[in-house]
Amino acid sequence: LLQYMLQCGMPVPMHERSHAGLFGSIFIDIGDEQSIEDDLSTYSSHLTNMKTMMKSCNERSLILIDEFGGGTEPQIGGAIAEAVLKRFNEKGTFGVITTHYQNLKHFAEDHEGVVNGAMLYDRHLMQALFQLQIGNPGSSFAVEIARKIGLPEETSNPRSRMARTMPLWDRVKGSKVPGKKAMGRGSSMGKPPWNRRCSVMKRYTRPSMAAR
Repeated sequence: LLQYMLQCGMPVPMHERSHAGLFGSIFIDIGDEQSIEDDLSTYSSHLTNMKTMMKSCNERSLILIDEFGGGTEPQIGGAIAEAVLKRFNEKGTFGVITTHYQNLKHFAEDHEGVVNGAMLYDRHLMQALFQLQIGNPGSSFAVEIARKIGLPEETSNPRSRMARTMPLWDRVKGSKVPGKKAMGRGSSMGKPPWNRRCSVMKRYTRPSMAAR
């Protein structure tokens, strides 16, 4: 927001000795752009923005994306988001991106030019600290927030749900389907859904020239 204000010629709150860079272009995908009139769902509107960004961004661009890859089935959305993020990184584009996808956290760990980050949060007081920590991904604190709101314990505790689901899964995984191999430990179909990758990443960020 400060970078966008600066390039619009608006005064920004910063130290008198601070330095800010200027970008040739800024691309922003924040909020919900679904439209009945234009036949756009939430996800298709995001993809339309991603298409424009990938086509036009370069090493002098800044991209700001909230809930990267959201609005569709998590595994497919996460895979497409990773491919888009790879393209941004190859172009040397600066950006700050927020997401919940675990695979993007791994991408940031494994690729030079991308780094994880998190906005710190006091999980005891359930309050934002408004401090950015670079190097580690954050948490969505979904369980803590659910408890603070007052959801029943059996609803907000994922372990209790897994415990109730396990006996059913134990009965199902040994069953046989005609023409198919029985689901078991050696099959990816036989893995309980909670053992697959889940979305715990909260923030991805890449330092921009504005932060220098």
